[in-house]
Amino acid sequence: MATGTSGKRVTVKLTPTLQVDNNRLISFQVPIRPINAGPLTIEVFARREQNFSNVAGGVPSTRTETTFFHYSHTNTAPAMARNQMISAKIALRRAANTTSGATMTETIHDNTLFSVSATKKVRFSKGNLIRVYENAQWKFADNQYDFEAGYGSGNVDLFGWGTGQHPTGNAYDSQYGPTSGDLTGANAVYDWACNPIVNGGNTAHQWRTLTKDEWEYLLSGRPNAAAKLGYATVNEVEGVVFLPDYWVCPANLSFTPGASDYTVNVYTTDQWTQMQAAGAIFLPTVGYGYFSYNMGYYSLSYISGRIYYWTSSGTGGAAYCLTDFRNGTVYTSVREHLPVRPVRDAN
Repeated sequence: MATGTSGKRVTVKLTPTLQVDNNRLISFQVPIRPINAGPLTIEVFARREQNFSNVAGGVPSTRTETTFFHYSHTNTAPAMARNQMISAKIALRRAANTTSGATMTETIHDNTLFSVSATKKVRFSKGNLIRVYENAQWKFADNQYDFEAGYGSGNVDLFGWGTGQHPTGNAYDSQYGPTSGDLTGANAVYDWACNPIVNGGNTAHQWRTLTKDEWEYLLSGRPNAAAKLGYATVNEVEGVVFLPDYWVCPANLSFTPGASDYTVNVYTTDQWTQMQAAGAIFLPTVGYGYFSYNMGYYSLSYISGRIYYWTSSGTGGAAYCLTDFRNGTVYTSVREHLPVRPVRDAN
């Protein structure tokens, strides 16, 4: 309740119950007891926080959406006795201000969004993509730092380029991938992430793999890009951290952008849980499978400790892959077997 005389400001901290309808209308009632007749200015600063966790469709981590509202309206209050009250109903909409004479501003922060072009944002999956051998299903790794370095047989998380329909196949066999073009449009069926993913909504074509240009924009094109990535070690696993467009570092933790040494940003599992809740993404150094040809036979060897991730950009016998934030993307043979980190377009 607020009480006061005309011309004096009274500040009261309220915790009203918000009501939100399908049009995102936020309304609440504030009891006011004016003492004298005359102009009465109602000014409200409201902050709403919503916490999201385990959202259907595989949004990768817990996030907080904060909305700030500012409402100001001057009206003439009637003279009232001390024990009488008036009730001011305040209604704010996201799209436009519908209350005559009022002004409203708001800022919404979503710490799961990453810009991959000047007009497009995405959300990353909760972990690298895995093709499970036992039930032939696709899933995301349980944690961002988890990987199996599997290829050929068993659980697979190192794939030949464009083998989304034949994850155990080798890309140099023409029947396993597109003969030309990127993994977009008609070729999207060859994108590993287009498959139903059991812990990512379990519906086909919900997820996809970033293109070469999108990875490049994430690395160096988005605003303040250089301050939003660096080497790190999480749960004793080396890799690269990407920070979302909106970033607030958790209290008592730190992040050194541009770090090119895995010993600079080091996080325990508990510390990483806080970083992840703040929106950070981690790509572990899974390594890759390398094909070689000797005496009429191809053989696949595993090389660990490297950062290589497929893009959906390629043609014929070569495709682009992400190496790290220092080298960007490079052209490589589709015969390599690399990990995939899917994204979903933000609506």
